[in-house]
Amino acid sequence: MIIDPDNPATLYAASIGGGVFQSTDGGAGWNPVTTGLTSKHAWALAMDPQSSSTLYAGTQGAGIYKSTDGGANWIAFKNNIVNTTLSTIVVDPADPSTVYAAGNCQSLYRSTWGSGWWYPVYGVGSCVNVLAVDRQTLYAGTNLGVAMSTNGGGSWSTGAPGTTIESLAINPRMPATAYAGTRGGGVFRLRPTLFVDFGPDKGLFSYNGVTWNLLSVWDPINTADWSGGLAVDFGAGKGLFNYDGSSWQYLTGWAPENLLPWGSSLVVDFGAGRGLFRFNGTSWTTYTGWDPSIVVGWGGGLAVDFGAARGLFLFSGTAWSHLSMLSAQAVASAYPAPSQ
Repeated sequence: MIIDPDNPATLYAASIGGGVFQSTDGGAGWNPVTTGLTSKHAWALAMDPQSSSTLYAGTQGAGIYKSTDGGANWIAFKNNIVNTTLSTIVVDPADPSTVYAAGNCQSLYRSTWGSGWWYPVYGVGSCVNVLAVDRQTLYAGTNLGVAMSTNGGGSWSTGAPGTTIESLAINPRMPATAYAGTRGGGVFRLRPTLFVDFGPDKGLFSYNGVTWNLLSVWDPINTADWSGGLAVDFGAGKGLFNYDGSSWQYLTGWAPENLLPWGSSLVVDFGAGRGLFRFNGTSWTTYTGWDPSIVVGWGGGLAVDFGAARGLFLFSGTAWSHLSMLSAQAVASAYPAPSQ
């Protein structure tokens, strides 16, 4: 159920079998608002926080529908997810043209530019039961805990491990704090940790919003926040470590040239003579012995430039595809507005 913030007497409710209902008298009476819905099994509702007349409905087996007139009429808003069941939808309050949806242990999806085109978001690693979002910080409640992304789903970290999450709420006055309701395990407060490098002779600290904690007197060269924790390169002579929130794990004595969170893994470029590797939290996989000059996550794969002698490649996670013999000067990944 959602309440119109501009008119609190107007409420909307999703129902299984009846579609979407609206009340204009604070819940005393209800009327169906289903014109255009091809499925009367509505599992989720979301409202544009900047325009209360814009609604989204997630249905069983028929994808997502959108209304721009307070539910009076609905149109299909489901390119790439036509026959999907969606049980959770959220709209980014800072950018209402960005919408996230998931459900039924299928993919997590993102739509941008208000386009109705949906793209998979990778790396959550489990069935998504519920979503919450605030300004690119996306929370996904799963059967294995809470996954949190601070870049719209580009990479993920985890919290409340081993717990099935059934509800999420973000504190509107303190958006950095969220709460997760669990199945049989109570309620958790989620607050991201701030890691601060104060340089030589001071070291690396964490801040949880209340207290500071010294993590290491060594001065980090590079860090990467990924689903397994914080990867920290302390440079030649010390190597690469991972901090999981409570303890350090030594990963390798090799000094990386680049660290890239990718889905639920960490991709590491060890430079000439060693190449590109993936770490999944327990073991290493060699992707190539070639030395990349640029590595960028692109959808479910990696765009990798190997310089003038080899060119630009795409790696799917299992196979390489040669994209161009031209060497890239820069590579960026984005979700552009689709052509009409």
